[in-house]
Amino acid sequence: MISDSFFIAGRHINCPYRPCQDYAYNGYKPNGQAFVVVADGCSSSFYTDIGARILTHLASKRIQEQKNIDVSFLDESCFALQNLGLHIDSLDLSSPLDCTLLLAEEKEQTLDFLFLGDGSLCIKKSDQSYDWYHIEYSSNAPYFLSYQLPEKLDAYYQNGLGSRNNYYKEVFPNNRKILQKEILVSDEINFDIVSLEQNEIPLFEPWFLSINKTEVESAVIFSDGLDHFCRQDRSLVDAKSILHQICTNLKNCTPNILQRNLKTFIKWTEENHYFPNDDFSVGLLAFSSKHK
Repeated sequence: MISDSFFIAGRHINCPYRPCQDYAYNGYKPNGQAFVVVADGCSSSFYTDIGARILTHLASKRIQEQKNIDVSFLDESCFALQNLGLHIDSLDLSSPLDCTLLLAEEKEQTLDFLFLGDGSLCIKKSDQSYDWYHIEYSSNAPYFLSYQLPEKLDAYYQNGLGSRNNYYKEVFPNNRKILQKEILVSDEINFDIVSLEQNEIPLFEPWFLSINKTEVESAVIFSDGLDHFCRQDRSLVDAKSILHQICTNLKNCTPNILQRNLKTFIKWTEENHYFPNDDFSVGLLAFSSKHK
């Protein structure tokens, strides 16, 4: 199985020179199994371009150490971030680490996925259909891992606002975390919807999925930048068009296929006068052409 990833900066109208706050990293465990990690830094928090890189490399290290990606990973990551924060004096730790974290890992029999925050997963099945999982928050306010940092490292607490966990609950009392799953089939230019289901899932818990490798040809994870491609009049492009352009071009998978296709993807967006109004990161796990 191969892994690949890329990330691009959005063309922000109001802040054109802001650094890219998305980051993606892919690699292989010592046993050769593939993994990919994507992080999306909050645009309204400071230095999350740094935080996204810290979280991504921390998660990658833990995967390479053969640690399970399950609910316990949340506690392990918080513990590691707490220790890391004790050694960062120049940055407010509670701000740079305001990031979502999306992970995909190959296991012996399965592909496992863990989402801390919002984003998308598109799985191409062996029957040539696509399962698209899309997680979003109704108040457009993802719950970040950093909200669970201890109060002594928390700027909100120091300012007398209480813990960020409580602050989040008070500011977004009606926030809901929604998981939408669509089964799609491809035509030449877009996806047709075979079925759609939508469910509310626990707001403060990571989302986990495990699927047997025999059912999969490829799996692609996306930051929420997938939902923020715009036309020149700033109207939103249907996310399924972006999804289709990327996922259906994963043919004859060889190493670096995503990065090789990036120029084609950018050219396609320019020809259609689309632009990313948010940073955009993508990670891939796919069986190689030789495997097929």
